[in-house]
Amino acid sequence: MSLAKLRTHYTADVKPEKVDNGQKITLAGWVHEVRDLGGICFVVLRDREGKAQVTLVKKKIDKELFDAARRLVRESVISVTGSVKFEEKAPNGYELLPEEITVLNVANSPLPMDTTGKVEAELDTRLDSRFIDLRRAETTAVFKIRHQALQAIREYFAKNGFLETATPKIVATATEGGTALFPITYFDREAFFEPESSALQTNPYERWF
Repeated sequence: MSLAKLRTHYTADVKPEKVDNGQKITLAGWVHEVRDLGGICFVVLRDREGKAQVTLVKKKIDKELFDAARRLVRESVISVTGSVKFEEKAPNGYELLPEEITVLNVANSPLPMDTTGKVEAELDTRLDSRFIDLRRAETTAVFKIRHQALQAIREYFAKNGFLETATPKIVATATEGGTALFPITYFDREAFFEPESSALQTNPYERWF
């Protein structure tokens, strides 16, 4: 599937000043939750920018599509194509009336932890299932803040004539994967040589005159 077919917008991009009411768009993300009320089914889709409500009314939609939506498993990856309907009561102020739902990957059930925040998970559980912990809004927010901080730092140094470098490092503990480090003896103590470090260092910038 091409990127254009996978997604035309992120959930946070769907706003009245950017998207027309009734416009056909495609969203992609994880199934946050499914609420089946019999005659109507709500699928909450979550991507890295937020959530969107996909609304399926049994009497107004294809039966096969309605049944497929009801069977969706939480945290499965889906792509949904449909028309936008702005609705104040819906998450982000709009809902998506689907014409097509494509399941890109089905999640295993039961999940190792809850991503909705309704059931808290112990730290050990979060670390053991880090791949799904990273999908939580609270965890994602940390990386968004880090990204903005690093971007601002890089922009400042670049504007002032600095060069970012990734030099070899000698570290005391094996913090990276074994294939990226080489054990050495450093002043009669064990250390590890990292050929090319890309991690954030104390001073990764140099001014060359």
